[in-house]
Amino acid sequence: MTAPPIPDDATLEREAVRLCRRYIDEVVLPFDFCPWAAPALRQQRVEIIALSQPVATLGPPLVQAARQGARALDRCWQRPELELVLLVYPRFRLARADFDALVRAVRDEAGARFVMAAFHPDATADTSHPERLVPFLRRSPDPMVQALRKDVLDRIEPGRGTGTAFVSLDRFLAGDVSAPPGPSPRERVARANLETVQRVGLRDVERALLAIHDDRRDTYAALGLEP
Repeated sequence: MTAPPIPDDATLEREAVRLCRRYIDEVVLPFDFCPWAAPALRQQRVEIIALSQPVATLGPPLVQAARQGARALDRCWQRPELELVLLVYPRFRLARADFDALVRAVRDEAGARFVMAAFHPDATADTSHPERLVPFLRRSPDPMVQALRKDVLDRIEPGRGTGTAFVSLDRFLAGDVSAPPGPSPRERVARANLETVQRVGLRDVERALLAIHDDRRDTYAALGLEP
């Protein structure tokens, strides 16, 4: 029996970027699920970087992958025309909670220049609360770090007045919703996204995501990469 081919890094990375672009073009932008990132995506001020570092266990592989991601962000920081960087990890084989640990490690390595969010293909739809729906809408074909330049968010969401009325970007990223008064930026986006899903129908969103994930499965199988 012939062994499946071992994908070379360049081919795998090219396909991972292609699948990520499908997710952007067919899910994120049409449904307006990420208003902060949308201007950069539409105006091509985004860099998609696939990192083929295998991560099948915690420890050194995760640390190495985080450092690789931080180096990529550092290179992108030197290009001020780039506002958004998407780090795609097609060989990340751990659970969604473990990927959160990778994102934290990237953030620690890269510093506070970017605001980051984790995207992972493993999540189910839960429309019982806006926050519970967020992981489902972030079902990118591969685990992915979304890194938006912090100064971009500062321009989009400037402080409203003084005191603690405005949730800081660091707390926004962490999901802190304790600051009074009114909803935080994170809350507003989550509520708007739930309203969009209720308006267009969950089935349409699921169909768009499923088509991309089917493409990923077939593409990587042809490359000899296990799902």
